[in-house]
Amino acid sequence: MILALLASAVMMAQNGTASAQLHSGNITTLVYPLGYLSFDGSTANYFIGGGDASTLFANGLWMANSNHASVRKFGVNGNDYQPGPLPIDGSAIADEAVVAAFNRVWFVSREMIDNHLAHFRDAGYAPEEAIASWPGNGPADYASQLAPYVDCDSDGVYNPMQGDYPLIRGDECVFSIFNDAGNHGECGGQGFGVEVHCMTYAFNHPEDSYSLKNTIFVHYDLFNRSVNSYDSTYLGMWSDFDLGYAWDDYMGCDVKRGMYYAFNGKEVDGPGVGSFPGVPPAQGCIILGGPWQVADGKDNSRVDIALIESTQYPNQYAKQYLEQFRLSDGSIDTVAVNYHAHDFYALDYNTWHFSPDDYVGNQCLNGCGFGDGIVDNERMGMTSYQYYDNSTNSIYGEPNVASDYFNYLHSFWKNGNHVKYGGNGVNYGIDPQMIDAVFMFPDDSDPWHWGTNGVVPMVNPYDWNDFTAGNTPGDRRGLGASGPFTFTAGGHQQFDVAYTTAGGDSTAWSSVNVLRSCADEVRFQWQRDTTSSGRPFTYVAEPGNNGINDGIKAMSLSVWPNPTSGWLTVIMPQSGDVQLYDMMGRQLMSIQAPAGAVSLDLRVLPQGIYLLRANGHVQRIVKK
Repeated sequence: MILALLASAVMMAQNGTASAQLHSGNITTLVYPLGYLSFDGSTANYFIGGGDASTLFANGLWMANSNHASVRKFGVNGNDYQPGPLPIDGSAIADEAVVAAFNRVWFVSREMIDNHLAHFRDAGYAPEEAIASWPGNGPADYASQLAPYVDCDSDGVYNPMQGDYPLIRGDECVFSIFNDAGNHGECGGQGFGVEVHCMTYAFNHPEDSYSLKNTIFVHYDLFNRSVNSYDSTYLGMWSDFDLGYAWDDYMGCDVKRGMYYAFNGKEVDGPGVGSFPGVPPAQGCIILGGPWQVADGKDNSRVDIALIESTQYPNQYAKQYLEQFRLSDGSIDTVAVNYHAHDFYALDYNTWHFSPDDYVGNQCLNGCGFGDGIVDNERMGMTSYQYYDNSTNSIYGEPNVASDYFNYLHSFWKNGNHVKYGGNGVNYGIDPQMIDAVFMFPDDSDPWHWGTNGVVPMVNPYDWNDFTAGNTPGDRRGLGASGPFTFTAGGHQQFDVAYTTAGGDSTAWSSVNVLRSCADEVRFQWQRDTTSSGRPFTYVAEPGNNGINDGIKAMSLSVWPNPTSGWLTVIMPQSGDVQLYDMMGRQLMSIQAPAGAVSLDLRVLPQGIYLLRANGHVQRIVKK
């Protein structure tokens, strides 16, 4: 039965593409079926501004606990991942035909969607291959909904000839599905039975900011298709940054920004073909959002309001600034306070929560979903960063077996010793206290000393970096990790990262300073789901401009309260359809509403972001 259903899918896969080129305003890179960028098996393909020098050689998703490991590195010795989804019966064994059908990527852009919606009713129209074959639905025994799509006819089946279309992020995206249930040639570990949906995307609007034009985003949805729950699991993003010439780079991390990065170890890159002219750029990987935190029924805050309001707190500037958010009833607008968290950080970094051993609370420093008015949407950030050398060193060189990968994901070296603060981080670190550290080379980005659990190092407490450690520039690899978390049987996790590149105007370190500013902008736009040019990250075409619901005249649409914890009121200037979708494109509600005020009961829906369509408009709704 499954083979019959997949026969046409295999043909579509053969007509599809094994990789696709993705463009932001200034970046061009290749994307492959297992979700990785740049490396085509022999050369790097992550180019800046149309030049021939690449900044990223290879990257890949890592996940591991003490008993399981699945990673993507170079793929020279085989892969830990294979294409395609997994059955939902808990067997975690993919059919060979499914693997063959999904051994490809789907490239889709907003322009392709607009063209499809303008012409799908035309006689003789044929959708572009990626839209026609978009894997919205799984075959028998697999998840019924796979790739996200907008279900315009609300029948639960992806059918582009009925006006359905892919729900994409960015101006263009590359989508693929893969799993870790096959042979593990890369690390030799045991797989989890996890299915991964990967959407790599970019923006290229002329009015986008410099930071957005230099950024590639990657969004992962991870589904545990096994019958097992996995404790103490970590997710990580591994990167082999090669800034032009590969053997003269330094690396570091920025704890506050949840970013690790590479910068040139010399003021002039090179020598050799592929070197950068002028001031070499810096490139960073930002962990925008890691696994979900355990629900506690709260909207946990980023700013410590109780601390600021206490009589013992001495910073009067922070107290005065907090008063600007005092409401008429005497309460504090906590959502507004957390929206301006960086202002409070500038006044006094102690206003951000940090307490040794407070694993959950400390995540507010670089996680997401904190203090935004939504209960239990908090996600971890970058909880550790580790670098290692391109070498065979038995302690800090290339990982070889599954335990090496797990050690690197939670700040241990290959020999089982914890990373130490100072020097090169090996167990003879320069600090006489021999402090365990989870962030290597944080420079001045960790004023709370989160990386040493609140212990203030005696040596270089705010100045530990690859340069001050006295290290020689070289071919560095870095790993930003997020965890630990419990991946429950049948559970769903998400992982969001962004690769951002920036160039300075004087020294190699000036590129890092520009990169930090760009990282702030990228995170700000991602968290608010709005680009610098004013568009949402997820593209939902407006009715009335594309042949769908043409009879509905586009008029102003008013909804309140938004965010809402239960009932939502929609003001309809005239009668028409009201539809509510989740962010996977699934229609949750559809009613024929009269003109006037219409109340929608959203109490049964979980907290999250939804899309409301009515009267020719699309409105983003937040359920808290």
